[in-house]
Amino acid sequence: MKPNRPSRTTTLAAKIIRILVTSLTLGLGIAALMFGLVLTTSRQEITRESLNQEAAMLQTAIENFMLPGEAPIAVQFFREIEGANPKVRISLYRRNGEIAFSDNRTIQQVNANIGKERFPSRAAPALEMQMPADPVQFPKAVSMPPEDVFFRQKDAAASHIKIYRPLINLPKCAACHGSDHTIRGVIGVQFDVSSFERSENLALASGGAGFLLLTVVLAAALGSILNRGVAAPVAAIGRVCERVAQGDFGGVVSVRGGDEIARLGR
Repeated sequence: MKPNRPSRTTTLAAKIIRILVTSLTLGLGIAALMFGLVLTTSRQEITRESLNQEAAMLQTAIENFMLPGEAPIAVQFFREIEGANPKVRISLYRRNGEIAFSDNRTIQQVNANIGKERFPSRAAPALEMQMPADPVQFPKAVSMPPEDVFFRQKDAAASHIKIYRPLINLPKCAACHGSDHTIRGVIGVQFDVSSFERSENLALASGGAGFLLLTVVLAAALGSILNRGVAAPVAAIGRVCERVAQGDFGGVVSVRGGDEIARLGR
């Protein structure tokens, strides 16, 4: 008859380490997740506010340029902004989503509204290389009531944040554009956030690695302390008890301190 082998059990020290690692991983993992969420939200809010301010500035510029009929100046103004900041792209749309200044229809309509040929037709589009309107997000910008539309687009090459800001057909604009509509156009501002996302991902990866390292160090330090103070004395008492069960009463437990484990050892 084969002797019964003692079942394999997990030592107290291993259990302590396991509990510590699990607790620290959960606690520090939640902290790392909250850190990442705060970082992402803050960056999005800053970018959103920056785009809103830029769109408001462009809207004011368009209104000032359009009143005297200086559309070419507005176009040049857009291009100069893009030249100063290559991450920014600006587009101007009609309320039906078509790119503004792409043909002479607006000029013809304005001349018809004011009853004279005030603005000459152009031989070529005034704005080139503009971004097509997003078919999903653009209708929100021309819906009622008018509101800014803020959204993100990402592809294999880059990641962008965009804002569509409707141009309200104010009374001072209605003389040229007619009074049968509330929105006369939409400004589109696109900002390339690829570099920001890379920096953010690097920060999150570094933070995650730091939290992981901290978890390992804390688990090792606390495990060592608990092993010396709890697991090792209990194991020593257990070995003496095994000797007593075998009839050997000469075992002695070396104890230090005055806690419950030390009293048990004595």
